[in-house]
Amino acid sequence: MRLRPLRGRTTGAMAMLLVLAVAAGCGLPQDSAPRAIDDGSPGVGGTAPPTAPAGPTVRETVLYFVGPEALVKVSRPTKAATDAVSAVTTLLAGVTDREKERNLLSSIPPDTQLTGSRLRDGVLTLDLSAEMNGIRGDGATQAYAQMVYTATELPDVVAVSFSIEGKPVDVQSDAGNLGIVTRQDYRSLAPD
Repeated sequence: MRLRPLRGRTTGAMAMLLVLAVAAGCGLPQDSAPRAIDDGSPGVGGTAPPTAPAGPTVRETVLYFVGPEALVKVSRPTKAATDAVSAVTTLLAGVTDREKERNLLSSIPPDTQLTGSRLRDGVLTLDLSAEMNGIRGDGATQAYAQMVYTATELPDVVAVSFSIEGKPVDVQSDAGNLGIVTRQDYRSLAPD
């Protein structure tokens, strides 16, 4: 019996062994047991990205007060989420001592209360107490502009209507007396 040379097969097997030997030494550590690989993402074997320290979340309530020439945007810190009604209620409380030092004021009559509200299709209706009947002229325009800018600071409010003691009222604006107003109706008082 005559044996054939195994050159082709031997060469292929040797090449395969060489590839396996090189791959085995490619820097992969050998562990005694399986382990998770940390790829930086949350999940099995991963780690969550860093988060802010625990504690109360500080949010801001944005209010508008009357400055020397126009409305002035003021941010006050708050621990609770702010909606338009709570922002207007805060506005009705008036300026702080610090805001007075900045020569800011409110044209909204003192003791004015928010007695009701309703949000429908982006229009916030604010029902105010009778104290709002005590202002006219530029003071009334400024007071309503303060409330409109403050309420429309929030994304769900695009316009505001007003009532006093439950009776709908048209309010002074740059465009005359209107039943529903937006920031555009108070461009003369727009903050810089």
